[in-house]
Amino acid sequence: MSEFLKDYFNFKKKQIIILGGSKGIGLEIAKKLILLKAKLVIISRTKPNLNAKFMKCDFENLEEVKNVAKQLKKKYKKNWAIINCLSVTIPSKKKMQSPEYFKKTININLINHYFFLSNIIETISHSGSILNISSIYGNLAFPNNPSYSSSKSALNGLTRSLAFDLSKKKIRVNSLSAGYIKSNMTKKSFNDKNKRKIISKHSLLNRWGSLSEIAVPAIFLISNASSFINGQDIVIDGGWTVKGFYK
Repeated sequence: MSEFLKDYFNFKKKQIIILGGSKGIGLEIAKKLILLKAKLVIISRTKPNLNAKFMKCDFENLEEVKNVAKQLKKKYKKNWAIINCLSVTIPSKKKMQSPEYFKKTININLINHYFFLSNIIETISHSGSILNISSIYGNLAFPNNPSYSSSKSALNGLTRSLAFDLSKKKIRVNSLSAGYIKSNMTKKSFNDKNKRKIISKHSLLNRWGSLSEIAVPAIFLISNASSFINGQDIVIDGGWTVKGFYK
């Protein structure tokens, strides 16, 4: 790597918290940050097989979230960034999703995440950042999953609000809205050949995205290379959201 790029992507000894870093997008981001010599603290329900510090937490359980936030604040007093990859989706074929599932999704994807941030925000370094992994579900209408769409819409709004509120501390806050990515969360749809084909046609690139195609831009957004990007939602969907006439 040239000296020019090293200046922008120097993560050596920088500590980064990854929420939901044991699977899917979070795991891919973690693997790539390890290659860049970052120090990681992964917070999730299961421990990944990585050279990283780990703290177990189920974000559905607010008491666990409170406890982990307290421990993290005590142990790790200086962190460069927080990458939020936490996400749960509970599609329903019913006309209206059950209130219980709706509440569960909002709690995990939004409310408990905010509680966590509010308790450890002072540990984020000057000029550090927060990145929320969001979804095109936050901007478009999709069937049978109002809780997931609502949670991602709200997460995008939270991103903008925190970018404003934390700007005095020079902490940047952005979100990355992913399109359809081949991952654990989308395995069922991807393995259905008909669904996979239909979803592919919605993208201008006529394919699904890979985990790496989200992980690399995510790392860019917490790096010094993106130092003037703040309060933005970066959409990475192969052109899904800009596609117009379809024949």
